[in-house]
Amino acid sequence: MKIESNKVLEMVSAFVLLGVSIYFGYNSKPAEMGLTIAAGFLGLVFANLDKFKSFKAAGVEAQLREEQIKAVLEKEIESPTDLFDETESQVPNVSLVPDNAKSVLESLQSHEYTWRYVSGISKETSLTRVQVKESLQWLSEHGYAKKSLGKNGEIWASTQEGRYLYAVICFDGVPVA
Repeated sequence: MKIESNKVLEMVSAFVLLGVSIYFGYNSKPAEMGLTIAAGFLGLVFANLDKFKSFKAAGVEAQLREEQIKAVLEKEIESPTDLFDETESQVPNVSLVPDNAKSVLESLQSHEYTWRYVSGISKETSLTRVQVKESLQWLSEHGYAKKSLGKNGEIWASTQEGRYLYAVICFDGVPVA
């Protein structure tokens, strides 16, 4: 019988929250009682962290990066083909996409990363940071890229439309049989 680590953490936290705090309360130790209540509460929060979008209590604030997780899933999971209607979709005009934006979009398609920093894109594309930022801004304004906040500042990922544009760019000029 395999017990999940979250369940064990929940049980221990509940025991600390209820049992140990009642013991300290019975022995007239309010400081210790308060600390065990806080420890038990935090244990329960961390055991159920996947169920929270954001959490803020006692000076501690945590928020899950939902948009970052969603971007990873969008990139790794193929979209259902029955939801894609070719008659309604517009094929982007590749000639309107600036060359620098094409290079940046290609860099965003790297299989090694879902989210990219400007510095990494700059190294990979041999463009300056200013050129990369301008290209990312253009891609973002047209719905081909999106940004979020990472540990070291802004991070960027391509959207589903951006991945489609990249595919169109790759096959631009290829004769249709």
